[in-house]
Amino acid sequence: KCKVYESGCQFQDPGDAIENTDCDSPWHPNFKAKMGCSNDDDETSMPEGWTEVFDSAKACCEVYSDRNGVCPVYDKCSVTKGTTYLAGPHPPPTKAPTHAPTTHEEWQRTYYNPPIDSSMKGSIDFFLLSGQSNMHGHVTTGYSIGGNDTYWMKVKSILDSGGEAGVMADALYDAIYEANSGLATVASTLTGEMMSLYNAGLLRQLDVPLRLGSCSFLEPMGLYKMKDRSNGTQPTVWNANCGGVFGPELMFSRALEMELGQTNAFEAVKNAGDGSNIYRHWYPGHGRYWEKLRSSIRSRKGYGNWKAFIWHQGIQDSIVDHRYDGNTAPTYFGNLTGLVEQVRLEMFDASEAGTWQCKEQIPVVIVQIGDYPHSPEGTLVREAQARYCDGDPRAELVTTKDLSHFYHLDGPSLLIEGYRIAQAYQTAVRGDVTCSSTINPESSSSSAAPILQNSASEESSLASPAPSPDSTNEWEDQS
Repeated sequence: KCKVYESGCQFQDPGDAIENTDCDSPWHPNFKAKMGCSNDDDETSMPEGWTEVFDSAKACCEVYSDRNGVCPVYDKCSVTKGTTYLAGPHPPPTKAPTHAPTTHEEWQRTYYNPPIDSSMKGSIDFFLLSGQSNMHGHVTTGYSIGGNDTYWMKVKSILDSGGEAGVMADALYDAIYEANSGLATVASTLTGEMMSLYNAGLLRQLDVPLRLGSCSFLEPMGLYKMKDRSNGTQPTVWNANCGGVFGPELMFSRALEMELGQTNAFEAVKNAGDGSNIYRHWYPGHGRYWEKLRSSIRSRKGYGNWKAFIWHQGIQDSIVDHRYDGNTAPTYFGNLTGLVEQVRLEMFDASEAGTWQCKEQIPVVIVQIGDYPHSPEGTLVREAQARYCDGDPRAELVTTKDLSHFYHLDGPSLLIEGYRIAQAYQTAVRGDVTCSSTINPESSSSSAAPILQNSASEESSLASPAPSPDSTNEWEDQS
């Protein structure tokens, strides 16, 4: 139960065992251990000139925990100086175990805050955004192209300043050119499209929340844990923490409401995990994150209708990783096909009767991986993503190869991507689909047969049996 519920694990409070009264040193990342946080002022623990400090271990761990939510803490004030303990970054650590959910339904409810206004129940449009780090969005985190928030805040200050268009364009170009390592073609593309969005009114008053649009962001952490990055459902604004600090959902939502005529209240429901592989992490019935993704869909049943699935992932499948999966690029098309099919089925069953005649009507937007990585596997993944959209009348491809060439897209690139997603959704929803069969509502409990990772070809993969969840190693996939 401690694994299921993040605040349900015991927390050792170093304040209970203090023998040194001179314990007011600030907290900072522990450079000596290369992980976690420390309040030691020794120069090997905190380099001279380091300025980012925190008032508590908890505050430090909220920033410097690892991707599994673990933050070893070295407290110079503790009697057991030098030992580490675990501090869950969010929600805040507790001194003793707290209530842990006992049923799957209860666990689901802890991750969705229904609208406070009961009159909205049944009328909300939901859009599911999932994938890996570029769906997460790293704009103001340590993983951002600008190395934290300086670059994005510079861009935002230029947008907020208003003034003559030519002066604004020049200032944007200089900031983008510098952050993107002097790539003139990229700087020109991003500047031109940013100015188009600004002139259309979509980049003005970024500090004002949308009237209809809201967003939420859950980040799966291993088999059981999930970080509620946004602290529930929030009105859509650039700093709502529906990313780090935003991803493509920001401009997608602004374009829907401000340009494309969205009239219902809507939520961009984000469930994305950094460094994730489509089969090992997301595939129905097998992936470590699948249950969490499905919970995001099912938990909203009765509150409205699902309108689209937006997927941005593929870099991890473009990198041959011999520790876990080997080369997964050749089976990407089959895995993408199976994932989309099951997500659509879950959305169909979680929407009100009559919203869709069949699951194939639900629009899908696939964001193709961009310039990175330069590898044969990357080419295979891009081709698989395009091939899927070519064969599905309600799936549209969004290209990003002309945006930032770094593996994490910068803020302007994520804004442009979000706008392209909105345009692609508008095209996808008009695709001509003939529903050939009636969907059995009971089928949502089943999962599509997984496409195994390490097969010699897609054809042999499709014929292979699905691995048993009980026999599959938690850390490695079997084929």
